[in-house]
Amino acid sequence: MNCYTGTFKALAGSSICLGCPANSVSAPGSTSLTQCICNGRYNGPDGGPCSLCVPDSATITCGGSCPCSPMTGTSGTIEEGPGVYENRANCWWRITSSVVITWRFTMFETEKCCDRVFIENCPTSTCDTSVVLLSTLRGNVGTFFAIPNFNSVWTSQPASGNSTLQLRFTSDYSLGKEGFSGVWSVPIGETCSSPTSCVANSYYSFAGTVGCQTCTSNSASPAGSMAIEACVCTAGFFGVNGLLLQCILIFSHVSVFSQFMLSSH
Repeated sequence: MNCYTGTFKALAGSSICLGCPANSVSAPGSTSLTQCICNGRYNGPDGGPCSLCVPDSATITCGGSCPCSPMTGTSGTIEEGPGVYENRANCWWRITSSVVITWRFTMFETEKCCDRVFIENCPTSTCDTSVVLLSTLRGNVGTFFAIPNFNSVWTSQPASGNSTLQLRFTSDYSLGKEGFSGVWSVPIGETCSSPTSCVANSYYSFAGTVGCQTCTSNSASPAGSMAIEACVCTAGFFGVNGLLLQCILIFSHVSVFSQFMLSSH
């Protein structure tokens, strides 16, 4: 007898199916402990043990004449300061992570001629060499100068060696404005090497193209399902859970059965 999902046979020909280690799962018919792989959001060798992934994070360093709050986390806000910014400001914020950092503005108003925000990519956390300028922004909504679209995003490029996203702000000696603020984030758990938990109405497939596969017509599964057997026929349909094309409309089935009974008399 083949073992069910989440179990395996340790010995060929054995009738005993053993359970996979905690937080891991195996395909139906597995014959080895190493066929137990870690669930989504868990990391570890095949066969376990599987431990919860540590969320990816970023570290912020900052300096200059603006308020500065170094931190480590997965998201946060940056602003040059409350109220109207100072003249002759010169500030910087550096966000560093091994994964992609995303930045977008939530407010922006600077003197259109002279006060600027620079967005740059850097290969190091000190941004002291090989800095790549992404944008130079100034002005405010309603002008023809280089202002940000609040739907626009800027990102670091760790795959290209640029692991730091730097914001710099400078102002001249006159006419302060409200300045800028924005939000940054990194994807949580991107470096987990184990299967990603599948969304509702799908399941994790061990065969063929490994990944999340959609349940067949007229069936549904909860989020995080790790086997096709989790796809259960929806209300009004019947069939064997997880089998292709087996969820049949109950009324249609009754009609076919009735016609068969009538034709047999």
